[in-house]
Amino acid sequence: PDGAKLVFNWAGDLWTVDSMGGEARPLTRHPASDHWPEYSPDGKELVFQSQRNGYKQLFIMPADGGDPTPVSWHTEGLTAQDWFPDGNHILATGWRDHSGLFAERLFKIKVRERVAEELLFDAYAREATVSPDGRQILFVREGNSLYRKGYAGSKAAQIWLYNIDGKTFTLQQKQAGGCRTPLWRPDGKGF
Repeated sequence: PDGAKLVFNWAGDLWTVDSMGGEARPLTRHPASDHWPEYSPDGKELVFQSQRNGYKQLFIMPADGGDPTPVSWHTEGLTAQDWFPDGNHILATGWRDHSGLFAERLFKIKVRERVAEELLFDAYAREATVSPDGRQILFVREGNSLYRKGYAGSKAAQIWLYNIDGKTFTLQQKQAGGCRTPLWRPDGKGF
């Protein structure tokens, strides 16, 4: 979060390197594939997806390396999208009770307590990010997970806003060529 380091996946493990460059060092060394790392808001922890127990589950670990702790257990697995600002919850996507291209749902996962994940709303969503105040979520609908270069049309990816308190949805961006991967401004006044 402070921009000093970055974490990435390479060859199935997580690695870190200074943002200004230098030698990368491994954070994980495991036969299972580790993917999709996300720093916690304070930069002290990472959440990532791994198949260490046979399913794509979420784990947290210290940002400088250490023993990972599982934070999800559903057999359909989850993929981390972002941390909530409180540092105690993770926004994740998972497939539950649906199939096909539009099966992904958004879930709120408690990090320090083993409880069932909370379904945020029953509609498909992916590429999600939590606002700095934790009250809104930007996410992508339509399109598909595989980018179709040059596609323009009604199924192009769109960016939507979900207001957690009001449980309302607002279309934010819709362009013929699609919109993807929204990121909030640090002050939360735009993306």
